[in-house]
Amino acid sequence: CSNDGRVSGLDLATGKRIWQVDRDVPLLTLRGTGSAIIEGDTAFIPGDSGKVIAVNVADGALRWEQAINVSNGRNELERVADIDGGAVVANGDLFVAGYNGQTSAVTVSSGSTLWTYQGPSVVGLIVDERRVYLTDSESQVIALDRRSGAEIWKQDALLNRFVTKPVVLGKSLVVADFEGYLHALNIDTGAQIGRTQLASEAFSAAPTTSQDLLI
Repeated sequence: CSNDGRVSGLDLATGKRIWQVDRDVPLLTLRGTGSAIIEGDTAFIPGDSGKVIAVNVADGALRWEQAINVSNGRNELERVADIDGGAVVANGDLFVAGYNGQTSAVTVSSGSTLWTYQGPSVVGLIVDERRVYLTDSESQVIALDRRSGAEIWKQDALLNRFVTKPVVLGKSLVVADFEGYLHALNIDTGAQIGRTQLASEAFSAAPTTSQDLLI
């Protein structure tokens, strides 16, 4: 995925481009691009226009296209609809969140909308067996029911701290902020249960895990 809206499929052995899909790019977008998600023989690709497309990985043929964020507003800034936080596929469903818009669950087979939640995000979301966890555009950390999209809890104590996408570590949900702090939240209630400062400046990437370690 490139900043000019082009999506390319490359041969793993040679690096030769096999196919290319050209997508429209709005006049004003966020700095960055969402990553493609591969599931079986399909690639799910979020875009700056607020849409997700599903293409055949072999030849780039379009399978479906779905609008996650509707671009509207009085000016170009209000109409920014990028999906830069990526997407997650789990048990036949695709979960995705966009800037200035909403979080949605759609079917991977057809792109049909299962539910929407008015919670925009630029950093993205994660999914476990029961819930969807996201950091919204104001750095509120939110837990949603995976099947219905109903809000389970919302933690606003980290408001405007430029919090990263959350990660699950045991019974905790961990996020990092712009001052180098890691914050641990209770995964069931969202209550703050601990924090530690590892650096004096912002983290450049969200935390990740390996077995029982936080990286």
